[in-house]
Amino acid sequence: MGDTYVVELFSFPNPPARPSYPEAAGLRHLAFEVNNLASAVSELDSKGVKREPIRTDEYTDRWLLGMEAQEHEY
Repeated sequence: MGDTYVVELFSFPNPPARPSYPEAAGLRHLAFEVNNLASAVSELDSKGVKREPIRTDEYTDRWLLGMEAQEHEY
C-alpha cells in the first residue's frame, strides 16, 4: 500500500459464518495497515484506547486487533 490510499469494499453473497466480534458478517468496520504493530499498539495504549488483544485471524492468518468506537479527541 505504501504511499497510496486504498479503500476495499467487501460484499459476499454467502459470507462465512463469523459470529465473533469484531468481524461478524454485516458489521461495519475500518481497517488500518501499520508498519510496526507493536509501536501502534503502544500508542493506542498510551492514549487509553480500549482494545482487544492482538490475535491471528483464522481465515487470513494475519494479525489483527479490534477496538470499540469511542467518543474522544486524541
